[in-house]
Amino acid sequence: FPSHDKFADDLLEKHTLDPISELEKIQLFKDHIDSFPKDHPFKRYRGDVYYEAKNMMNLFSTMKREGWTPAFITEKIDQYLASLPERQEFIFEGNTVDINGPRAATSLGIEVVYKDLALCDNLDIVHNMFLGREEKSGITLNESTMESMAKKTLDGLSVRTVKSIRQKVSSLSGGQRQTVAIARAVLWNSKVVILDEPTAALGVAQTEQVLKLVRQLADNGLAVIVISHNLNDVFQVADNIAAMYLGTMAAQVEKNSVNQNDVVRLITTGSSDAISGAKK
Repeated sequence: FPSHDKFADDLLEKHTLDPISELEKIQLFKDHIDSFPKDHPFKRYRGDVYYEAKNMMNLFSTMKREGWTPAFITEKIDQYLASLPERQEFIFEGNTVDINGPRAATSLGIEVVYKDLALCDNLDIVHNMFLGREEKSGITLNESTMESMAKKTLDGLSVRTVKSIRQKVSSLSGGQRQTVAIARAVLWNSKVVILDEPTAALGVAQTEQVLKLVRQLADNGLAVIVISHNLNDVFQVADNIAAMYLGTMAAQVEKNSVNQNDVVRLITTGSSDAISGAKK
């Protein structure tokens, strides 16, 4: 890999002048990373140099105050590079696949329900469910087809809480919004649905409604991944639990083989020694 000395010198030189701005830092890191060869670890995120630049900025935040030398900066950069995980292969349905963005994941049948739901308040349920993937008849929207497909999907999920699929999303409750977001995810014959904190900011009744829907997805044969910090929700709907500790997998366990205290231990200590059947 290329030497970091010039980069370190440039960075120190900037610090001897006026205070360097956040934008200047990012640009300096970007220029440095852009000079790396294609197989450099910093390029494993397909050129997302700003992501790495922000991480590196944290490393150098105390540099001026502590008087780092170019040699010491170079050492820190090398340590940071060594700490980066290797890029892993994505295996989907037994095949190695290349997932370089949301559309690639969608084409494989992987849908995500984000924590903020990504719904448009000014549109109705039908248009939200088809947002970005509208059915067309010539140059106009095929409203009847979209309405029929949306209704079929909601009926298939036993959704009975919305008065009309032509309601604007702005008029829906939190639980109803989550239902629309989940229905949109399964509308496209998806195989995997990932839900990020699906019950966040919901009341008790709405949480129960959403959890029943999540469980129904799994019972219908979909692979469902729920990201949650609420262990009550996890134990209500999960078959298997994967616990994370400091950004790494602590263990994967079957729900029926553990209790909540076991999962808390995995999350807080990362140790699975006392848990039978735990897979790392």
